[in-house]
Amino acid sequence: MSRWFAALALVGLALVAYFWLPPSAPAAPKAGSVVKIINGPGHGSGVHIGTGYILTAAHVIREADFVDVLSDQGLTTKAEVLWVNKAYDLALVRDEGASVTLIGNPADVEFLKVQASIAGKARPYARWRSVSVVSGPIVPGMSGGGMFDRAGNLRGIVVGVMLAPTGPFSSSMVGIGYAVPSSAACALMGRAVPA
Repeated sequence: MSRWFAALALVGLALVAYFWLPPSAPAAPKAGSVVKIINGPGHGSGVHIGTGYILTAAHVIREADFVDVLSDQGLTTKAEVLWVNKAYDLALVRDEGASVTLIGNPADVEFLKVQASIAGKARPYARWRSVSVVSGPIVPGMSGGGMFDRAGNLRGIVVGVMLAPTGPFSSSMVGIGYAVPSSAACALMGRAVPA
């Protein structure tokens, strides 16, 4: 009798939970690792291997210098072809035009989120050994903040804003900034690059 009562109590609890407890919110969709590579009238597939790098087949790339990359979230970006090896039928491209969200604390506004895009590949510039050019509303106080892609992956750390001269003794911010790519930050943490 006690087993039957225990089973009935469990069924009752399950029914109460099903009808009276609010459903949990679904998890936010994450971008998949497989993307569509669009090259003129043709297309193929590619696989993200980290920090914007995508492996694909060389015959998908053909002779292109740039291809379009479509994520399963519907985002299309431009990717630069880094190398093609026809003997292995492999190619590596880098998605540098990704839409990103910058999060920082400018002036007296805490945890501000702004949309931006990576406008250029990482390069040495001014005092930095490696920075990506970022197009977006970057202002003082956002330095050190994260630059995240739509999947929530950290793509870089904001380190500066571009100032354009407006006169002999003044300058103005122009909506372009700089971020150290996450690949460089990881290499530094792993001591793979000199400090």
